[in-house]
Amino acid sequence: MHRAQAVKNLFTDWYLPLCAARERAGISAVRIPALLKLLRRAHLARSATPPGDLLTDLRYRVAAGDMRWVTDVRALACALADREDTSGPMGPTRGAP
Repeated sequence: MHRAQAVKNLFTDWYLPLCAARERAGISAVRIPALLKLLRRAHLARSATPPGDLLTDLRYRVAAGDMRWVTDVRALACALADREDTSGPMGPTRGAP
């Protein structure tokens, strides 16, 4: 699958529902391009192995119900890195944080 299409699928299948959960009143259609741009930036910034302290903080925030991480590029990149196994030839193999 082409990388751009993979990011679009990630956006519609994973990220947009997270944003919708954060925005209880709904997401304005005007904001969707900015959210896609944020996801693309986080996708490019993700590392093969997320930093342990950032991953621990992210897991704590998720467990506490703090959804602000969804619009934090560093935290989102960490979640993407944890969600995917970018080190192997098989691609994504793990679940969301």
